[in-house]
Amino acid sequence: MKKLFYLIAILLAVSMACSSNMGTSSGGEIRMDAAGFSANIPAGYGTSSFFGELGASKEGVDIHEGPNFTIVLNPPSIYGTPEAVLDTIQGSDNIFNYTYSGSRIPVTFNGLSGLAEDFTGVTEESKVAIAGRVVVAILADGRQFRFFGHWPADQTAEMLPVYEFLLNSVKFYEPIPATATP
Repeated sequence: MKKLFYLIAILLAVSMACSSNMGTSSGGEIRMDAAGFSANIPAGYGTSSFFGELGASKEGVDIHEGPNFTIVLNPPSIYGTPEAVLDTIQGSDNIFNYTYSGSRIPVTFNGLSGLAEDFTGVTEESKVAIAGRVVVAILADGRQFRFFGHWPADQTAEMLPVYEFLLNSVKFYEPIPATATP
């Protein structure tokens, strides 16, 4: 029984270390050093991190309805092109059952080329219509960038400028291991 207690305590500590609520942004840059990127999060968004992902959700709203933004920078993978990443997101990784537009638009941000595609969906519990966009790109070192944003469909005109602001605020750099000293 004592071993089980220690095992549960260790698992709890590890899960808390890997996922953390970072509080509400007062506006400004948030660095994700272990993943190697930063972004400027607008004031009034609750922020969180999970294994190098940065999440930002408007305070006081249902996280499933949004506005909600997630920035992910993964290590190099077998999906070596933005097209392959989007194919995976729309296929086996489409856990939210979004309907993608089928129109992939080339985008450039901070000197990086990628693809964008819009999507729509309905929240499972409250049946609220949502809209959103995903941008994917592959960095020169092979790391895979994904930026998701979704919001209530009737807020698209208001939220697209926020999405673009966040996208253009992302800066990439070499990951800094957690054991490194600045």
